Amino acid sequence: MKKRFIILFLCGWFCTSCSEFLNLKPDNQQVVYTLEDVKVSMSAYLYAMCSPVQYPLYYNNVVVGFPYSKRPCANFVMYSDDIMMTKAVDNAYSRIYENNYLEDVNWEGRTFAETFWKSAYLNIGYLNTVLNDLENAEDKHEDMEEYERISGEARVFRAYYVFKLLQLFAPYKNNELGIPVNFDAEEVVGSARWSQSKVYETIIGELNEVLEYKTASTNWNAFYRPDVIKALLAEIYWFKAQSGAAEESDWENAAKYSGELIERYEPISSTEEYLEIFEAKRTAPGSFVKNNTHALVLFSMYSNLYSFWGNATSRYHQAPSTELLEMFDETDIRFNAFFKNIGSSTTPSYCVNKIVYDEDLVVLFRSDEMYLINAEANLHVSPEKAEEVFLKYAKAKLPSYELTGDLESAILKERRKEFCFEMDFRWLDMKRFGLAISREGLDIDSDEVKTYSLEQDDYRYALPIPAESELNHNDKVEQNPGWEF
Repeated sequence: MKKRFIILFLCGWFCTSCSEFLNLKPDNQQVVYTLEDVKVSMSAYLYAMCSPVQYPLYYNNVVVGFPYSKRPCANFVMYSDDIMMTKAVDNAYSRIYENNYLEDVNWEGRTFAETFWKSAYLNIGYLNTVLNDLENAEDKHEDMEEYERISGEARVFRAYYVFKLLQLFAPYKNNELGIPVNFDAEEVVGSARWSQSKVYETIIGELNEVLEYKTASTNWNAFYRPDVIKALLAEIYWFKAQSGAAEESDWENAAKYSGELIERYEPISSTEEYLEIFEAKRTAPGSFVKNNTHALVLFSMYSNLYSFWGNATSRYHQAPSTELLEMFDETDIRFNAFFKNIGSSTTPSYCVNKIVYDEDLVVLFRSDEMYLINAEANLHVSPEKAEEVFLKYAKAKLPSYELTGDLESAILKERRKEFCFEMDFRWLDMKRFGLAISREGLDIDSDEVKTYSLEQDDYRYALPIPAESELNHNDKVEQNPGWEF
């Protein structure tokens, strides 16, 4: 049995002094927990997701943090076709990502894959421990409301991480090659890869069980909220619907869960509303923001790393790809929200201005995402509804919008425009359709401009299973096809 060891370095509402900490002992020692002990563990986890630098939380002597911080988000941008890779690391701020660039320019980010894999599984391990301790709490039957809030929070977070690992590391069309999954905190052993169907069945089952909880969320909960769970289910069914694990009901379920949300949330319809999401000065670092008008969760995290985009006084270094920029009508409300002209009126030169922050800011489960998922899902369920939903969304961005051509292409184009430079949105859309991509970047050896290409359904759309943290220690897991170490 592998020992687990958690140190919670607590501040704020958790303890009266920053020098205090709670040390949860390894499993091979007899420890009796109460619901309050476990709630502290879960509350500390939420706090650490926003403040991993100032108030770190350790699990097995490693700091636990949210996987989508500045560096992985920079990697995802470089994996997409949203920016000019010839200019991606040509300034002091983005140059700190140069080592990642050398791998990412040809979509061979072994370092990036290793980091993300370890971070996500570290979170899953911590949450496994919280849930194990919750089940062993001596007073768990005395307050079922508190029990459900703790359990729901941990289970939804855990399902989210499993889903992201599946999206990134599983070959999209190969159902047999999912990811290793282990929810047993007492038996931490190397697991074989589950089929994608089994992974989906497990996390969907977890989320549906949590949806059936009778307890309302309270102000400390972040992911244990019906709207967040439904948004996550909408994403899961939408992504699953064209995968090797697809089932006939996927599109219907994606339409159902996203539909329940768009009944209550409007699409963004002004530049100011975009700034309410993407400007960190409106969101205090080290905090969650829940139920933003157009996003269900915002993480505003303390960080000691420069953003890929620059700092407060020099943000505008990244150049969008010409193809992306030309997709926007200049009267589209997103044009001024996402781009800045640092040239002149006669000779414009546009740079990325969408995510204007110094701290890490991660936006999850946006209303616009639910509209586009609903429109795409309804193409397969109710085409008339699909067009109605899509036009409501599109006209919120550009009142003069008129649909020309087929609706599916229009939806995919809007997804690229809406989510450019955000997390892994574009990369996962490229993966879903196995797009063939060519772009120019700097050659690793000569520093000269070279053309790099992804073939249709390229093996690199599934990130490599890390050798250092997995393959070298778990002989039950095989590498993704095409990768050689």
